[in-house]
Amino acid sequence: MSEAVSNSCLFIYIWFMQRFLGLLLFMFLVKFSSLAQNLASNDLKKQVGLAFGMSRLDFFSGCYFSKEFRNVQPFTSAEFGVNRSIFQKRIFPRLSVGLNYFVVSRKNFQFGPYISHSYSFLKINANSTHFHHWNELYFGTRTEVGDKWRFTNSIATGWMNERFYSQTTKRVTGVNSIGFFANIGLSYVW
Repeated sequence: MSEAVSNSCLFIYIWFMQRFLGLLLFMFLVKFSSLAQNLASNDLKKQVGLAFGMSRLDFFSGCYFSKEFRNVQPFTSAEFGVNRSIFQKRIFPRLSVGLNYFVVSRKNFQFGPYISHSYSFLKINANSTHFHHWNELYFGTRTEVGDKWRFTNSIATGWMNERFYSQTTKRVTGVNSIGFFANIGLSYVW
């Protein structure tokens, strides 16, 4: 008797999951088609800006560029670690790509979630040939206030992976942790 009940529960579970996954696929296709229409439209704004932020690694300063298609805004940024690059005289670059989606989009106010991936590396010292590498995947919110000149603010948290050469094991090893990033900036939209 218990085998029959188990089989019927399994059947119900599979039936439900097929319907659920079908519904998710349908919603994704509808959203993807509307996103494709947004990207194909002529409603395009370009944005360039300067930003200053902080993370667990360093204080970062740099510039970014984005194109806004209605409520979708893919971006790229190039930054450098202020503390390590200027005061410690070691170059510490950080490159990021990401996507903002403004849930609230008014003429002078935009707000919504964003996702970004950042990569940075740092040479440990002048005598070493090894580098530390960081990959960061963050989810957070972004706020922009203004029309042509915009004040920007982002705050996010997520996964951070650090890869380095271990002197103990004599090989490259990695560590995963929770990271955060917050920045403020000023941008111009045309």
